[in-house]
Amino acid sequence: MLRDSGTDTQGIYEAMASAILNNQHSLWISGSELAFRELLSGFLVVTRSPVWAVRFIGMVFIMLLVFFITKSDRREFFWFITFFVPVFIYQYGMNAIRAGIAMGVFLIGFQSLRRAKVRSFLLLSLLTFFFHYSFIFVFLLIFFFELAKVRVKNILYFGVVGLIIFAIVLIQKEYFAAKLDLYLDYNSPAIYSGLSRIIISTFLLIGVFIGRLPQREKIKLLTISVVIMISLQLLTVWSYAGLRFLELWVFVLPLIIIRAYDRTKTRFDKHIQLSLILAGFLGAIFVYRNMLTDWGGQMTGSQTPFLPYKTILETGKW
Repeated sequence: MLRDSGTDTQGIYEAMASAILNNQHSLWISGSELAFRELLSGFLVVTRSPVWAVRFIGMVFIMLLVFFITKSDRREFFWFITFFVPVFIYQYGMNAIRAGIAMGVFLIGFQSLRRAKVRSFLLLSLLTFFFHYSFIFVFLLIFFFELAKVRVKNILYFGVVGLIIFAIVLIQKEYFAAKLDLYLDYNSPAIYSGLSRIIISTFLLIGVFIGRLPQREKIKLLTISVVIMISLQLLTVWSYAGLRFLELWVFVLPLIIIRAYDRTKTRFDKHIQLSLILAGFLGAIFVYRNMLTDWGGQMTGSQTPFLPYKTILETGKW
């Protein structure tokens, strides 16, 4: 909460908070995710400070994760400790905080799905869209892999959620058009960008390949996953959007794997556990490498890079 690190902290989120506080309306503000904008506005009312409002958003992220942990079973807790913490918690708690809040809400929704509370899952999935639009991709992937089991009424529920999202896209079409133009003009840093995410995904899929899942479920999961990974990696060559989607794919893939074990009532064997540990370890190395590459903001130009780590006590912002 006292941090002054995270490459988007000052350039995006504190700037956004300042614009809201000063009633400087723009397409960037009005088109942004409603739930996040209202949450940030609420903290601004209380604190009257862009710095503290953004830090309180980070606190909400941690509270959502704590709630997830308190409700987790052994599979969820194992995944959280071995994979989520090393790969995601720093970036989404200190940097991409809109997506971080969406991620926390989605995880609670995922728990509802695993406990056969489909309507709760759908409502929470819809809420994630209001925190970060890109989470429609996560929702669609989960829906796709759940298609074989859901009942007709649940498909109708999914359809209603889809119509609501479609309506929002139409209402905010100018914002989405601007974002599309941005990504079309924004190339990936290098032709090999995204390979770290492909490597992490591959380790997870190796665990599936040698694990105990029934052959039919295993082939389905592996085949679809490989097609998605190749498609997203090709997209990174064309646009930076591919990197965004690959990041979300790495987040949702282990959840899809957990659901495959749930559906087939298969024991969470040592092979998949080991693959989660190794993938999480590799993910931590890649995260740390990226932080070192941008030491002092030399790559992104950020005034609040991850490293060297700073607190607001050092900068006098508090």
